[in-house]
Amino acid sequence: MKSIETLARILRFFGWLSIVLGFIFLIGHKFISLASISSIQLFLDGLINLCLAHGLSKEEKWAWYSGLVIFSLGTLSIIVQFFFRLSFEYIFPLFFLIFFLYLLIKGRQIFIEQPKEKISQWFHTPYFVVVVVGTILLYLITGGILAYLYGWIPK
Repeated sequence: MKSIETLARILRFFGWLSIVLGFIFLIGHKFISLASISSIQLFLDGLINLCLAHGLSKEEKWAWYSGLVIFSLGTLSIIVQFFFRLSFEYIFPLFFLIFFLYLLIKGRQIFIEQPKEKISQWFHTPYFVVVVVGTILLYLITGGILAYLYGWIPK
């Protein structure tokens, strides 16, 4: 339980930090299109973190499973980016994602002991819908930026 509370607090902090930084970048670079895309990425990331933190603090099963998927995909994504660029700038975010996974798995007992529910019921929770749609949009935007930067999309 303590690990889930810690994770929820960290996610809340990073959520608000991402939203504030996204707002600052949007104001500071209003004429550069890539900066506005980065601002959108920060807003989405902050929104996802805040919704996950809310779900985890309320001990909702969807939040645990969504966090597991998001943190696992994030870890895999950073590892792939590391091999494409061979840069050590990804070590810090990778450390955080692995730490988040550790905290999530450490506190899994309270979520596993909950009664089974249909996944279709999760879609009635607005926080779950925001997390799913936000994550999909975030990965599409990030994938598009990476494809553009590596020349897979003609300039």
